[in-house]
Amino acid sequence: MGEPAGAARARAPARPVFGHVRRVHDRVARPPALFALYLYVLPTPSAQTRGPLLGYLKLGGALAGAAAVVVLAVLLLLHGHAEVVVRLLRRVLSPLPARWVDAIAGAVATFAEGLAVLKASPAHLLFIFGQSVLVWLSIDLGIWWNNRAFGLDLPFHTSFLMVAFLTVGVAAPTPGAVGGFHEFYLLALTQAFAVDKHTAAAAGIACHALTNLPVLVLGLALLGREGLTMGKVADMAEKPSDDAPMARLAALEPTRPT
Repeated sequence: MGEPAGAARARAPARPVFGHVRRVHDRVARPPALFALYLYVLPTPSAQTRGPLLGYLKLGGALAGAAAVVVLAVLLLLHGHAEVVVRLLRRVLSPLPARWVDAIAGAVATFAEGLAVLKASPAHLLFIFGQSVLVWLSIDLGIWWNNRAFGLDLPFHTSFLMVAFLTVGVAAPTPGAVGGFHEFYLLALTQAFAVDKHTAAAAGIACHALTNLPVLVLGLALLGREGLTMGKVADMAEKPSDDAPMARLAALEPTRPT
């Protein structure tokens, strides 16, 4: 599909930013939508534990949904009125040192440039939305199959709730989401569906391995086709792209007197 006129000009800075926008969409919009389906639309599974947990989940779902709406509203505001937002931001931050203001405003402006992708045709955006839905449903399907393999006869839509738990778990700053994924998988099964702790722990380990190891193996196998080695990948990780919008925030660290 063709690009809108403004998207081609913004393509270079937009590439890294588009990754951030898509991650915001996937992390902020999609899990709350599935979470809301589970809590408010689909029937409550018979295995769902009774007690205060469901009330807490509904409150958390409402708060997460409100946060998602706010984030999406900010993205739309940046998309349509980026210059106005940047000017207002500069005015609000004016008491701060000038280089701090320039760095923050520059990062926001660069982020806004990445939103040029929203100028694509509605059909193109609908196609991307459909891909996102299929990706998340495939994740749900993998979790459901994994649970079935451990003898857990839970309805398919229980994986929507588990994804909401895992979204928090994988946000923990650990390599490969090790620890956070397992803990929240265990928490979801034991607290929401009263699954035995040992079974839940084994299912979490298996699910994490099945969703990560194939990707890692294929990635290592395909490195050579891209002309990369592990050494080059390590160098790339240590030297972030100058186009990355958050790189500008490095200038925010004040210089320490010697």
